Amino acid sequence: MSDPEYKNIHQSIATFVEGLRTLDYSKISQIFYQDGLSVGVRNGQISFVRREHWKEMRDRELAEGIDNTDNVAWFEIKSFERFGNAASVVIELSFTSDPVDYIDLYHMLKTDDGWKIVNKIYHHIEKKKR
Repeated sequence: MSDPEYKNIHQSIATFVEGLRTLDYSKISQIFYQDGLSVGVRNGQISFVRREHWKEMRDRELAEGIDNTDNVAWFEIKSFERFGNAASVVIELSFTSDPVDYIDLYHMLKTDDGWKIVNKIYHHIEKKKR
C-alpha cells in the first residue's frame, strides 16, 4: 500500500483487535473513540453498543473466572480509503473464542493522538478454518 498513513492505520486497528482479543479496555480505549458506536444486527434488530460495553463484558468474565488470554485473533484489511484525516477501512476479523467471524467496517479520524475508530459496523459471517 503506497498511502503513507496505511501503516499507522493498520497499527491502530492491530491495537484495537488486541484489546478485543482479551477485552483489555485500556487498549480498546486508546483507539475506539469515547462516543463512538459499534453497530450490528442482533436477533433481527439493530444493536447500538458504546465503548463501555467491552469493559462490562470483561468485568462479567472476571466475575465468572473466564480467562481469554489464550484467545487468538486474526485480521486482514480488505479495503482501505483515506481522504486527509478521514479513513474508511473494511477488515475481516476472527477470534478463536467466537463461533463466527466478522466483517468490520471502520470509520476513522486522525487526531493529534493518532487514528481513532469513531464508528464501527459489523456483520457476522460463517467461521472459516484458518
